[in-house]
Amino acid sequence: MLRAVSETGFDLHFSIFGIPVRVHPLHWLTALYIAWTPSEPIMTLVKVLCVVVSILIHELGHALCLRYFHYPSEIVLHGFGGYATSTRLSTWRSVLVSFAGPFAQIVFWSFLLIIWIVALANRLQWADSTIGDDLMLFLTFTNVGWAILNLMPILPLDGGRIVEAIVNGYLPRFAPVLTLRTSILAAALLAYAAYQIDDRWLLFMFIYLCFTNMLEHNEYDRSRG
Repeated sequence: MLRAVSETGFDLHFSIFGIPVRVHPLHWLTALYIAWTPSEPIMTLVKVLCVVVSILIHELGHALCLRYFHYPSEIVLHGFGGYATSTRLSTWRSVLVSFAGPFAQIVFWSFLLIIWIVALANRLQWADSTIGDDLMLFLTFTNVGWAILNLMPILPLDGGRIVEAIVNGYLPRFAPVLTLRTSILAAALLAYAAYQIDDRWLLFMFIYLCFTNMLEHNEYDRSRG
């Protein structure tokens, strides 16, 4: 769950299970970047839909959990991710709402995996093919991979929100400093790990998250005088 994004005249609006959904145009471009397969335009379009649906499932997990606690929510998809609008919750409700996004992706992927295994057992052509394998691998990346990534204890990822909620609940006096320092340390360590395995995309992302949390930490220090 990220910061609010301004609406544009090109946003796509719809609802799912009565929950309003808004898709920012930049989300389609970033989904295209992730899914881009120059030699296979049809597969590119299929993968774009996989990216959008995977992120929608994630945010739907947050929104449905909020609805369970009788709070309204709106889903906004933008950039490389999205957010479900929330409100101030108790400690463990906050933890559950944050965890619900990655959990929804794992459940969704498990359902797809069962379908794929059944299709393989019945020797259906679409499943027992290079295209089927490639698509299932991509769905594993966009669901399991992103769910695990989101659980890293770094703001504004869900793992960072979980840490923030727990520290706020039990050590409110030290919450901002502890949460931000945890985010900075975790992002720095994961950036180093990404460098070691030569994953430039993860390296850039964790450096960016480390830098933004350092800025937030400095801003907090200045606000305290």
